[in-house]
Amino acid sequence: MKRHRLFPILAISLLYAPWVLAQSGSVSSEPISAKERAALFPSQERIEEGKSLAENSCAQCHGIDGISISDELPSLAGQRIVYLYRELISYQQGRRSNLAMREAVAYLDSEALLNTAIYYASLPPPRNTERVADAEAILAAMDDDPMVAVKSATTGCGSCHGADGNARIPGMPNLTAQSPEFFITVMSEYRSGERLHNMMQTLSASLDDETLANMGLYYALQEPAPTQQTASGHAENGARLAESCSSCHGVDGNVTAEGTPTLAGQDPIYFVQSLKAYGDGQRDHEPMKGAVEGLSESDMQDLAAFYAARTPQPRVVRKPLTAREWMARCDRCHGVDGNSTDPRHSRLSAQNETYLVKALQAYASGERQDSVMHAMSAPLSRGIIERLAAYYTIQEPTSVVYFEAPCAD
Repeated sequence: MKRHRLFPILAISLLYAPWVLAQSGSVSSEPISAKERAALFPSQERIEEGKSLAENSCAQCHGIDGISISDELPSLAGQRIVYLYRELISYQQGRRSNLAMREAVAYLDSEALLNTAIYYASLPPPRNTERVADAEAILAAMDDDPMVAVKSATTGCGSCHGADGNARIPGMPNLTAQSPEFFITVMSEYRSGERLHNMMQTLSASLDDETLANMGLYYALQEPAPTQQTASGHAENGARLAESCSSCHGVDGNVTAEGTPTLAGQDPIYFVQSLKAYGDGQRDHEPMKGAVEGLSESDMQDLAAFYAARTPQPRVVRKPLTAREWMARCDRCHGVDGNSTDPRHSRLSAQNETYLVKALQAYASGERQDSVMHAMSAPLSRGIIERLAAYYTIQEPTSVVYFEAPCAD
């Protein structure tokens, strides 16, 4: 005898529907239409019609039982009706680009698409057992400090710039007190050869854009310290010369602009070398080239002395959230543990892990268009995406049954 697993069922009243409070700017935020509302209470006839359609158009990839043939594809069993229906419409109208899906739904009318969604939503959601054995490790990783993994990428920088980005070696710049955006710009210039430095070009060549962004954030979060090197110039004269620099770099060398470097507390030897590089064209930056024209060696030393004596201020940047903190934000739409009660939002619990990773990456890149999901996923690192996907794939899936509560006259 075939045995069936029992799944908990959450009954939701339609007397008060909080769905209208959803964020705007995406398909999932559109109010539920009368047609979609009626589909929440389907007849057996509509379910059977949907099954017939699924056999012809969907089963070869998503299974007639709603369990996909590949981890890269979503399982549809127990998915929310309105979400499924609207996604099918998006494929048909070209808002989602997938040739196989568009061909599968090309000649189906809206009623057929809705019945197909009804059928798959009526199936018991699958329980993902492959990662359950790893549940303890997955749950522990949800609280990991995102910066711990980033710190390993900075190991090669510590010998010159200090483990915390505050350099102790003469001629080496401090990396703290700089914006992440400025760090990315500089490292990208080393990587492309726009800034000439053989060692830095070699080191930066192995770092992708996401790693650079994370490293920039790591250094911006460290407590900045002024250089320990003694400047040979005269800070008093440097203060006078620095007046013309203040419009960009601040009166004391501290700035808030993302693309402008903080000069306060910077190593004086490195500072002078940088000015000379702008002056002779090794660094291509017209405003800085113009700014150093007419400065003598002594002037540069005096400026270096002035800025070296200033106290660097930490940049105002937000520490990245842990995976668990991000999960709390996901819960607002997708429900606790990924069991959404709003039929417009997808159920994430027990979904294929590989698919969830791909979906979040597609939202982050804009390949999959949804303004709300793009805003949510764009800040996520690879590590956070992988942790979220692993978490949701081990959660117990819950079916949802909707009912209309009687209203008083």
